[in-house]
Amino acid sequence: LSSGSPAGNFLPCNSEGHTDSEIGSGRRKPFTLPAGGRAAVPGPIGVHRQELVRRPSTGMAAAMDEAAARDKRSQEIEKEYLSSLADLNVNSKPLINMLTILAEENVEYASVIVKSVENHLAQVGPEVKLPILYLVDSIVKNVGKQYKSLFSQVIVDMFCGVFETVRNTEADEIGMEPHYAQY
Repeated sequence: LSSGSPAGNFLPCNSEGHTDSEIGSGRRKPFTLPAGGRAAVPGPIGVHRQELVRRPSTGMAAAMDEAAARDKRSQEIEKEYLSSLADLNVNSKPLINMLTILAEENVEYASVIVKSVENHLAQVGPEVKLPILYLVDSIVKNVGKQYKSLFSQVIVDMFCGVFETVRNTEADEIGMEPHYAQY
């Protein structure tokens, strides 16, 4: 602040951002919009600024299309895998092998498949949980790749949920309350 005044070298401005002395001296003229209320903004030759705003670039449009296609494919994979999982209600080696092969063929959607298995396991009854754990074992052993790291993040919760459900079911069947319920 060189002038010692609270505002320093700044001068009071009007609503258009120009000082009264600039406007009065003819050095600056206040900006006004043309009729219609839109200012002309230069852009690439033959292209209006409004078109640039409305139309995404080819690269961006392609990326958006690719993301939409991937999302649609993820939903299809999830639906297809859940449909096949619904058939796994007994320990069936052929069905477990088929589901393992499906997981291998769709390894780029491993996170979708792992989430589907995890959600399905949480929803089914205790008599169906063991075959699903056999499926997880088969996928991890035979496919590996991304499935090992993804299942390792949820496997403890999956097993604990299965054991908790089975214990509660067995206790209900014989009319006993589980001893560990107090913990």
